[in-house]
Amino acid sequence: MATKYVIPPKARKVAEILRRDVKRPKEPPELLAYDTVDKPKSALRWRSGAEQCPMGLHPMALISLPFLPYHFPPCDGDGDAVTQFAVWWDRLRDPKAAMNALWPPKKKTAKSPPRKAKKK
Repeated sequence: MATKYVIPPKARKVAEILRRDVKRPKEPPELLAYDTVDKPKSALRWRSGAEQCPMGLHPMALISLPFLPYHFPPCDGDGDAVTQFAVWWDRLRDPKAAMNALWPPKKKTAKSPPRKAKKK
């Protein structure tokens, strides 16, 4: 069964901004491992010069991994939304499911067969 992630209510403001302003990336993020002071961790990141989380893909983000309100100006200082989104995203492990949660894939419509030209 496929993994399905749900965006927490407090993080939805950031998700709405990202859906509005950032196109769905063509490639999923990578699960990158890194060491912290207390223990090794891993998180989903895109690599384009610097590691980026979804908020870092926004053109107005001040840094590639925003975690404080002033790092992500589009959220108008709603620090709780920025923090909650960062914490939620960093807990995800399935790249494709994470992208689908944030940028739901467009439903494909069945194309009708081409019409035949009428003879005159």
